[in-house]
Amino acid sequence: MKRTLLCATAAAAIVSVTGAANADEGWYVRADFGFSPTGNLDHDPAVDVVGTLQGDASVEENFGGWVGAGYDFGQNVRLETTFGYRAGDLDPDNGFNGLPLATASPLENGDVQVWDAMVNLIYDLNNESRITPYAGAGVGLAQVNAGVSNLAADPAA
Repeated sequence: MKRTLLCATAAAAIVSVTGAANADEGWYVRADFGFSPTGNLDHDPAVDVVGTLQGDASVEENFGGWVGAGYDFGQNVRLETTFGYRAGDLDPDNGFNGLPLATASPLENGDVQVWDAMVNLIYDLNNESRITPYAGAGVGLAQVNAGVSNLAADPAA
């Protein structure tokens, strides 16, 4: 599960678009928007534990936004922090560990929300063009909340 979340974070970072940044020395602010078209969340349940889901869930329509502030020290070096939120839908497999219930019907739904905070050290690759590539490293924390179900009581029974 951790590997999947790291991949989803990397995908969101790759497609994010910086809203505002200042290329001069001193303080700057930034805003980003991102989208991850798909991903995978592995449930890894204990084998044959009643009430657990089997298989995995697809993460779909994972939109996110981040805000941040940083300081440009000159010499192409920046230090910044960002705070972000992203959310998406989970679509679980049909696998369910449990007793077959006559009053149950398939229902596949779920959602995921991620809050994160990062501190990044960035080196701008000076190419004297309008677009400046950069390399960086960072550390951060994330709070992940995921909820999914694939079985519901049938009111007609």
